[in-house]
Amino acid sequence: MGNFSLVWYIAAILLSTITNYTEKGTKAIY
Repeated sequence: MGNFSLVWYIAAILLSTITNYTEKGTKAIY
């Protein structure tokens, strides 16, 4: 169970990082 929550924890970090990166990318383009 702990391993499963760890996977979701890493997935959440990656998702937030990608979202933040894409937001900066769109701001840089426009």
